[in-house]
Amino acid sequence: MICGWEVFDHGLIHYQIKENKFTHYTPDNSSLINKMIIKIERFSKDRCLLALLTVSRFFLPDENRFITYIYDPNNVNSLSYPTTTDILVESDSCVWIGTRNGLNRFNPITGSFIRYYKKDGLPGNVIKGLIFDDSGVLW
Repeated sequence: MICGWEVFDHGLIHYQIKENKFTHYTPDNSSLINKMIIKIERFSKDRCLLALLTVSRFFLPDENRFITYIYDPNNVNSLSYPTTTDILVESDSCVWIGTRNGLNRFNPITGSFIRYYKKDGLPGNVIKGLIFDDSGVLW
């Protein structure tokens, strides 16, 4: 493991084990929009995906920067809603992002989103959590 994380309502603390160094990210010293991080998923060796209450972001520890993905009501190739509720990494080319209005399949390679709603077969539009079962089925 190259880094450690702590999630809480005061931003993000990134611990670099090799350097024995802590970095505290807040809206005051980074591009974080708020301090409330609800989940972190390791995407790859050098990328972590953060679910915040208002956006989803990739954090690139080696580059010390964030890439933001936001909701745009006029762009179907964006998050389906501004409030992110959960994230789940399936593969290098598929990340599932739950919101309070729909489920999003995000391809980090292309930067594209596919949105799913109740009209597409979901039991409702509010996604509270995401998990894969032992058969690889998304719940």
